[in-house]
Formats: sequence, structure tokens, C-alpha cells
Amino acid sequence: MVGSPVLALTLAGGHVNSTPQQVVVPSSTSAETYGYPGPTPNISGSPNGDIIVWVLDNGGFATSTGAGRPAILRAYDATNLANTLYSSSTLAADAPGNAVKFTCPVIANGHVYVGGSRVLTVFGLSP
Repeated sequence: MVGSPVLALTLAGGHVNSTPQQVVVPSSTSAETYGYPGPTPNISGSPNGDIIVWVLDNGGFATSTGAGRPAILRAYDATNLANTLYSSSTLAADAPGNAVKFTCPVIANGHVYVGGSRVLTVFGLSP
């Protein structure tokens, strides 16, 4: 939904947790909200059990009336989406390329790959 945060939903007995009026009740939400196009969350895990939800904010994609802005890569603690672990908007040096609609981060071999307008940005730990 445009203008809403990322939601974690609890699944029990094949059903999403909801109120008697069928309103979905999230177990946690991100502090940030996302406009059009909404993000596609991707999940990574480590052998020690840490789980991260990666989200790409593509709200700055170029339109016919304006130039694009860099996408924003964010990482959330999967057990509590209110805990933002990383945001590429914190440091100017971490900014990926300009946003492209419907792009999502790809996680492989300890790196996060973000496709932008005519550029590929690779995120990973510093040596």
C-alpha cells in the first residue's frame, strides 16, 4: 500500500492475525513509510541465525517531469522491523545509483546488489 510502512505479519494455523472485523494486525512495522512503487522485501540469513529484511526505496525514480534521485537501501531486523540496521541515506558515499521502478535488492555471497539507472552498486562489509 502506498504511503505505508513495511509490515511483519504473524501466520498461525494458516491465517494472518486479525481483529474480529478482519483488520490485519502486524507484529511489527518499519519506522519509514514507502511511496509508489512500494518495495519488495528480500530476506537474508546467516548460519548463526541472524535474519535481515532488505528493502529498496525506489520513490526517487525519474519521470518525464523530473530527474531521478538515488534509491535508498535499508536493512531491518526481521524479528522487529522497527529496528533499522542500515540505511544508505546515512552516508553520501553509500548512495546507490538513481532509482529505477520495480527494482529490488539481490543478496548473494555476503553482498547486496542494487541495480540503478545505468549502474550496479555492490554493498558489503569493509575488509
